[in-house]
Amino acid sequence: MKMTMYRQSTIVRTGGLTVYKGEDALPYVGEDFFVIADGMGGAGAIRHINFNKDIFNEDKIFDVMFKDALPDADEEIVAYVKKAFYELYAVKDCYFDNAYNMKKSGYFGSRICAASLMYYIKKLLASDEGKGLKDLYSAPDDVKADTVKRIGDYFTENIKKSMIKASESANLIYETVFSGLALLGTTICGTVFFEREDEVDAIYLVAGDSRPFLWDEGGLRLVVEDQKRDDGGMTNYVKANGDFTISACFHTFKKPCVLFNASDGVYESARFSVSQIGLEKLLLETIKDSEDLIEVKDKLEEIYLTYGNHDDSSTIALKTFGYEGYEDLKKAASKRLEEITADYFGKMPDFLDKDYMSEVENAEKAERIRQNAISAELLKFEKVSEYCKKKVTGSDKTEEIAALQSQITEKKAVIEETRKNIVDFLCENVGVTDNVGDDGDKCGESLNNNEKFCLFRKIRRITENEAKEFAERLINKEITPDKTGIGRSLSNKLAQLLEANKIAEDEIAPIEKKLESEIKTAADKYWSDVTKENADITVFCMNEGLISEEEADKLNNDHPSKKNVDEESVRKAALQRELCEKYDAVFYSLVKETE
Repeated sequence: MKMTMYRQSTIVRTGGLTVYKGEDALPYVGEDFFVIADGMGGAGAIRHINFNKDIFNEDKIFDVMFKDALPDADEEIVAYVKKAFYELYAVKDCYFDNAYNMKKSGYFGSRICAASLMYYIKKLLASDEGKGLKDLYSAPDDVKADTVKRIGDYFTENIKKSMIKASESANLIYETVFSGLALLGTTICGTVFFEREDEVDAIYLVAGDSRPFLWDEGGLRLVVEDQKRDDGGMTNYVKANGDFTISACFHTFKKPCVLFNASDGVYESARFSVSQIGLEKLLLETIKDSEDLIEVKDKLEEIYLTYGNHDDSSTIALKTFGYEGYEDLKKAASKRLEEITADYFGKMPDFLDKDYMSEVENAEKAERIRQNAISAELLKFEKVSEYCKKKVTGSDKTEEIAALQSQITEKKAVIEETRKNIVDFLCENVGVTDNVGDDGDKCGESLNNNEKFCLFRKIRRITENEAKEFAERLINKEITPDKTGIGRSLSNKLAQLLEANKIAEDEIAPIEKKLESEIKTAADKYWSDVTKENADITVFCMNEGLISEEEADKLNNDHPSKKNVDEESVRKAALQRELCEKYDAVFYSLVKETE
């Protein structure tokens, strides 16, 4: 049994014209493989104007766009191409009237990529290597890995060529002043399958976030991880103006099972924001309440008009394996539905109705932002700042701070030694007299306003305290050695001692500056850690005697607290998280095995 579902949002223009907004390609399910592709509406948002207008013609579009890209394509692929562009034919008479009638580059890209993938899958399966893939399951792991890599390279190389050739043939060019967009940007997800008596082997061909899924009696599972960043941007997708990779992987599944590929318009519905169990529940309920897959398809397309209103398209390509008929599938779906109802919704009836986890997380985030703002202000308090510096320079200091402190201690010892040498020199060579002699004794610069230095008569040795004071004036360059009245030779010696002191002090300055920086960095980190560890940073500061109660009240008044969630929501958030983790353990199990 097989099924495709293809839902698109539409706009009805003045005069009753229906314009389809979607970029998803028409899904395909055949006897050996199935394919979906989701054109990128953001990265592939180029509006095409200067293309070959013959592509508006259903009978000409294949020859215009694909004759060189897909030579000798069979009738099935030609028919697929003609049908896949029906949304373009619908606006051919008003395409240029309104920018919203024009198709984005992603629209063309998804269809070109899907047709190209179909074409090269058929070529591969017709080749000698392709015919041997049905026995790949029994190959040694190294042979299997080498084969899968070679298949991925094969599709990467050929899809890239066909995308470029098709764009050139139809003149689908980069028509925008904005840089960084994708020409024919699209995701792709293809599944080639080989059915055996009790198992089915599948080779997956993926680029982007179009997802392959497995469903069996154990539940719904994601087969290949999205090639997507946390912020929603793609790490890999097909385009005609850049590099990309078609990732290939091999899996074997026990029968009975259902394999299907789906675009993000299926699984990213706001209805499933809490958990992908919402998607499984929807599929199971629809199967249970239908008489065949045709009815399932019709119901899903109708449901996704509401469920998928966040997106422009919702696409599924599905194939069942090992079920004797629809009633067998329906029975399995009903059984699994009973299980998840008991295990999940029986424990939390509103499991999917409200995202309690996000509500609590947002409240906690808001409070953390508030606490961080208060913390930043507190760090400006002298007591808090000194408290942090004391902590990081104490017994728990970092190796870097300890090493710098040790260097400074060593340098201070050198400085102390150079100063002592200066003082000793002055004590030995400088004398003072309280008055200038009547006989004209030659005296040097005054130590202060009342004293003179003199090397001749009527002098006494300078005291140690006087020498220290004199040394400071010399070091601070208030006086120079040649003004001490000690003669040229001794003056030069004193200059050398002063230079040794200057060198030592110059060497310690950058170390002290680096230590100051390290202490500030460590203190900031220490304070950040303290803030994280304490739910209320003002309470911590009061307990440590760093701020008064009045100061704490002022800080809290300056940063009022937002309304917190109630205890019941906190309890439900904890239960919801527990259930999500339980479900995700199964849902992501195949992805984790692959990792």
